[in-house]
Amino acid sequence: MAYKMKTISFLTIWLLALAATAILPGSISADPIPGPTRPACPIQSAPDRIIVNFSGSEKLCSYLNPAGCASSNSPVAVNLAAGKYKVTLSSWDGYLGRTAISQPNEQWYASVVNASGELAASSVINDLADNVAAASLTQVVNDTPNFLTLASAATKVIGKHAFPGSADAVSANSVFPLCAAFDKIPAISPPPPALDGSCFTSPASVQIGSSVSWSATATGGAGTYTYSWSGDENLSGASTIVTRTYSSAGMKLGTVEITSGAQSVQRTCSASITPRTCETGCGGGLNQPNVVLYKKTTSSPLVSASIYLAQTPYTASAASASVFLSQIPYTGLRAEGMKAVFYTALLLAISGLLAYIAILKLRRKKRRRKETVFLRDITPIPRAIRQ
Repeated sequence: MAYKMKTISFLTIWLLALAATAILPGSISADPIPGPTRPACPIQSAPDRIIVNFSGSEKLCSYLNPAGCASSNSPVAVNLAAGKYKVTLSSWDGYLGRTAISQPNEQWYASVVNASGELAASSVINDLADNVAAASLTQVVNDTPNFLTLASAATKVIGKHAFPGSADAVSANSVFPLCAAFDKIPAISPPPPALDGSCFTSPASVQIGSSVSWSATATGGAGTYTYSWSGDENLSGASTIVTRTYSSAGMKLGTVEITSGAQSVQRTCSASITPRTCETGCGGGLNQPNVVLYKKTTSSPLVSASIYLAQTPYTASAASASVFLSQIPYTGLRAEGMKAVFYTALLLAISGLLAYIAILKLRRKKRRRKETVFLRDITPIPRAIRQ
């Protein structure tokens, strides 16, 4: 009987223990509840972007500094050239029981360094949301006009807690720096000065057959220039100075387009072409003609020679050679101004004198003829009477 009672008591105790094991939470046989999982960096790659991924096991904390938590993480090697950068930071935090905890300073920043020390520090990322099992945030912390500026190249990036040594005894303000992205801002050169230019001719007035130099100058712009000339009588060229010889009189216009980078301007100038006048030792008279003798080169027989009194010289061919009347010695009389008046009066006086002399001679001739006729009509006297 006593044996049976012991057996029943043992079974009762065993059943109660078994029931307690099946019902009570946290029993030895129950599986642990998993906490939130740290995500990967959410920032995508892009041109001229450098992404720095921090260690997944390094968590930043402020005052409490529990095991496995520090105010800065291990440096990550990087190659950031000098210049300006747009900076994006990404944070995360999550664990069991976080829904009942408030952490007001889960914030950090990126410190950019080289062998000489810290070159620059990014702005601080905002705090994570509280009273949730896990929270994450990706934020642009440096943008125009507050770019991160590096005076020299950087070799490492370090994530640092924004409130190290904080007197917050309630929370460690734990936060995982996931990653940081650095977008290089292209250097913007100041706009070039306004392009300006001018053109002029030298000489400004020439005679037909003489050459004119058309010149252009430029300032401002990108510092390098191209030129394109156009104008009367097929003026053309692509250099600073172009030369042209004109065969007709008048005002000749030329336009040059100056280009420098994306800028261009046009300038117009002029040259006066006058008829060729007689030079020293050429021709006589009051209205001296512009006479040009043309002949072929000495290497070929002379086919024809022409003398033109027009103001526009004749050009038979590119190989024609010309001899101007100014090259022929003058042996006549030149009259200009009062000399011309005197010369004209003298010619009139001489002409009048010659006419007067001619009239006198004519009258004498007529008188002699009359006298001869009269003598023929007289009767001769007989010799006897004369004796």
